[in-house]
Amino acid sequence: MSSKDSPGSKLSSGCGRDSERRANLQCCIGIACFIHDSSSSSREIIMSLESIYLKVEYV
Repeated sequence: MSSKDSPGSKLSSGCGRDSERRANLQCCIGIACFIHDSSSSSREIIMSLESIYLKVEYV
Protein backbone atom coordinates (compact mmCIF):
# COMPACT_ATOMS: atom_id res chain seq x y z
CA MET A 1 0.00 0.00 0.00
CA SER A 2 1.38 3.36 -1.01
CA SER A 3 0.99 6.50 1.07
CA LYS A 4 0.71 8.56 -2.09
CA ASP A 5 -2.89 8.95 -3.21
CA SER A 6 -3.29 9.93 -6.85
CA PRO A 7 -6.62 11.29 -8.13
CA GLY A 8 -8.34 8.65 -10.23
CA SER A 9 -5.69 6.12 -9.28
CA LYS A 10 -7.64 4.70 -6.37
CA LEU A 11 -11.19 3.93 -7.45
CA SER A 12 -12.07 0.58 -5.92
CA SER A 13 -9.41 0.93 -3.27
CA GLY A 14 -10.14 3.30 -0.40
CA CYS A 15 -13.86 2.50 -0.40
CA GLY A 16 -16.04 0.98 2.28
CA ARG A 17 -14.15 -0.14 5.37
CA ASP A 18 -10.98 1.54 4.14
CA SER A 19 -12.74 4.88 4.51
CA GLU A 20 -12.59 4.41 8.26
CA ARG A 21 -8.85 4.84 8.13
CA ARG A 22 -7.50 8.12 9.44
CA ALA A 23 -6.31 9.47 6.12
CA ASN A 24 -7.52 11.39 3.09
CA LEU A 25 -9.31 8.79 1.00
CA GLN A 26 -11.20 9.40 -2.20
CA CYS A 27 -13.93 6.98 -3.18
CA CYS A 28 -15.54 7.29 -6.60
CA ILE A 29 -18.68 5.29 -7.31
CA GLY A 30 -20.03 5.90 -10.81
CA ILE A 31 -20.42 9.67 -11.10
CA ALA A 32 -20.46 10.16 -7.35
CA CYS A 33 -17.16 10.82 -5.61
CA PHE A 34 -16.86 10.60 -1.86
CA ILE A 35 -13.93 12.28 -0.17
CA HIS A 36 -13.35 11.22 3.43
CA ASP A 37 -11.21 13.61 5.44
CA SER A 38 -10.48 12.35 8.93
CA SER A 39 -7.61 14.77 9.48
CA SER A 40 -9.94 16.96 11.55
CA SER A 41 -12.16 16.14 14.49
CA SER A 42 -15.22 16.34 12.26
CA ARG A 43 -15.67 14.12 9.25
CA GLU A 44 -16.24 15.97 6.00
CA ILE A 45 -17.85 14.05 3.18
CA ILE A 46 -18.05 15.78 -0.19
CA MET A 47 -20.40 14.19 -2.68
CA SER A 48 -19.87 15.25 -6.28
CA LEU A 49 -22.87 14.41 -8.43
CA GLU A 50 -22.60 15.71 -12.02
CA SER A 51 -22.30 19.47 -11.32
CA ILE A 52 -23.99 19.42 -7.95
CA TYR A 53 -21.77 19.53 -4.89
CA LEU A 54 -23.19 18.51 -1.52
CA LYS A 55 -21.19 18.97 1.65
CA VAL A 56 -22.20 17.08 4.76
CA GLU A 57 -20.37 17.48 8.05
CA TYR A 58 -20.54 14.89 10.81
CA VAL A 59 -19.41 15.95 14.27
